[in-house]
Amino acid sequence: MTKAEKFRSLFATKATGDYLSNHPPQDESTSYKLLKDSLSDSDIDELIDEKIVFIILVSPASQDILIRDLPKGSKIICFDKNALSSFDPHQITAMLLHEIGHALSPHPKKLDGELNADAYAEKRGFGEAMLSGLRQGLALKLPGFEENDVFMSRIVHLEGLARNT
Repeated sequence: MTKAEKFRSLFATKATGDYLSNHPPQDESTSYKLLKDSLSDSDIDELIDEKIVFIILVSPASQDILIRDLPKGSKIICFDKNALSSFDPHQITAMLLHEIGHALSPHPKKLDGELNADAYAEKRGFGEAMLSGLRQGLALKLPGFEENDVFMSRIVHLEGLARNT
């Protein structure tokens, strides 16, 4: 199986991969391409071995696949189409890489868990996109982007990394 075929298998529905492949429309730097290119073959194999799958939620009915079609023990990375529309492809890729970091290392909690997940994105070249996405979500007052100690510590940490590069 090719890298592209393995990568496509990570998406629970065709709509999930299609959305990322077309966001934004007529742009070569889609979230799908950026995410695929940021992951090595061994990264993708690890995601498959760990039963990590992505799914886009666009309506309550889209949650039905979560109940009936996924293998037992799957780790699901859900994202909301409407929430992602506020971000550019690099920011979306950073957020998906961050969520992969959580799925691969679920035990660290609170700030340690968030910094560990941010590191997964940063190591793949998306630290600055993660930082700009956090700032943008905070400015737009999106759910999950609340100004609290953990969230603000993440921003300070990523700013420090950006200054050192």
